Amino acid sequence: MTAEVPRAQYTSNGSRTTLSRFAESADRTLGRLLSMLGQPDRSTLVVERIPDGVHFDDMPGRDDPFLQAAGTAEAMTIEWGRRRDDGSWSVATLGREGDSSDAPDVAIAFNANGVLLVHRREVFDADEAAGVFKHFVRTGNPPAQYQLRELSLASEQKP
Repeated sequence: MTAEVPRAQYTSNGSRTTLSRFAESADRTLGRLLSMLGQPDRSTLVVERIPDGVHFDDMPGRDDPFLQAAGTAEAMTIEWGRRRDDGSWSVATLGREGDSSDAPDVAIAFNANGVLLVHRREVFDADEAAGVFKHFVRTGNPPAQYQLRELSLASEQKP
């Protein structure tokens, strides 16, 4: 019997579709999408789990957790967004263990003119990012071994 994963959707530079429920196929798709970051018109990937009873077409604008990557297959940043208990949004950059007291100094370019500044320990390649995204699809959370650096949001709306 083939293992299944929870229902999920992904958006890659504006194109949105569902991820296969078959674990092996979902894993291959995530790996392929992340390895294509940095190619023309491909610099972002957003993955959201689809709650039971919710139709795919009803997903945009929902308040469900998401995992997003921006950059290239060789150098990307990963952010986890979720609603707090008080209703405000929390978005955090994932990174390996280390000090975050100095200012981020690595520029990650995306979407032709966007730039995010992160710490060196917050830069992922496609292979490592694929493991993070696979874990998120299965659990709804990033892997516990990564630290989260909370980002300051200009507004309390979903990014």
